[in-house]
Amino acid sequence: LLLTTHNYKSEVIEYFQSKKLSFRFEELSRIGEQHNSTFTMGLFVGDELVAQAEGGSKKKGEEAASKIFYNQNPELLNG
Repeated sequence: LLLTTHNYKSEVIEYFQSKKLSFRFEELSRIGEQHNSTFTMGLFVGDELVAQAEGGSKKKGEEAASKIFYNQNPELLNG
């Protein structure tokens, strides 16, 4: 049995780059102690916040925000 994980962040980045769109991930908030923080990360296209999500690290928050954007815009990423 082969298990693969879907890398939403990579697909979203490739999509934005192919369309020559300006995008960025930005930390919106951080809650908790230094070694036990929850980050809220935002995905911006230009100056518009298009998705945000929480994660136990910035990387996990970025991946979660990418998954939200991907799921909200499947036609953009599959066409």
